[in-house]
Formats: sequence, structure tokens, C-alpha cells
Amino acid sequence: MKTIYRAIKKRLEETVPSLREVSLDTGQLSVSWGETSRPPLALPACLITVDVTQATNVTDLVQQCRARITLTLVTDIVTQDTPEEPYELAAEIYRALQGWGTEDFAPLTRLSATRERRSDARRLFTHRTVMETTFIDESAEIVSSE
Repeated sequence: MKTIYRAIKKRLEETVPSLREVSLDTGQLSVSWGETSRPPLALPACLITVDVTQATNVTDLVQQCRARITLTLVTDIVTQDTPEEPYELAAEIYRALQGWGTEDFAPLTRLSATRERRSDARRLFTHRTVMETTFIDESAEIVSSE
């Protein structure tokens, strides 16, 4: 999962220069900041979560895994020149990742893209894109051979 996270982070930093921060989602948006406060992020930001949603044994120590990647775009809608700008930024993230993969994981496929309604941060635009990939996890094999 770490390999997928690092690759996606690097890809977004290189291909979507308007993002000021690309980082691991550690719950930065889960705390209520009220109407005037902001989460501790440089906006616009993209928060990344990687979860293994399915794993099948290939051997006792190697698994074929399906991973879900959640990308949360966070931007300040007050500073946007036009109402469409946050959606264009979400589209840039999609274009950077759809069909892109590495030798470590299969090309990414978008499963959904939805705007998140937030009552605690009325001036923030949050948009979640969920993507999926597959990969072979050999990390147990590496650990057991050491």
C-alpha cells in the first residue's frame, strides 16, 4: 500500500501543479473547525487513502490484492474565480490517474466521483474520487525470508 501511495503522490505532484499539497489522509477533515476556521492544509489539497478491499492467496506468503484509492480534493471555493474551477481541478486529478499504473500495480480505474457536503466548513469544496487497482503483495514473503 505504501508503494501505491507514494507513486500516486508523486504522479499528482508532477502532473497537477495547481495542487499545493498532496498528502496522506490522516483525518484532517474529520474535526469540526466551524465556519471560519480551516483544516491544517495548504489549499488546494488532495488527500490520499489506500485500502486493500480484497485479497486472495496465490501462495501461503503471496497475495493478489484489490485496492481502493480514495482521493479527496479540498479547495477554498471563496478564492475560486468561477464556480466551475473546483470541478476542473477534480477532472485534472482524474486525467492524471485514470488508466495510469506502474510495474507495481495495474492501471487505475475510477469507480466513483462525488461532491461531499460538509456542514462544518461551508467555504470548502470537497470532492471524493474513488479508484481501484490490483497488485501482487509479496511483502510477507520478503519478511519471512529475512
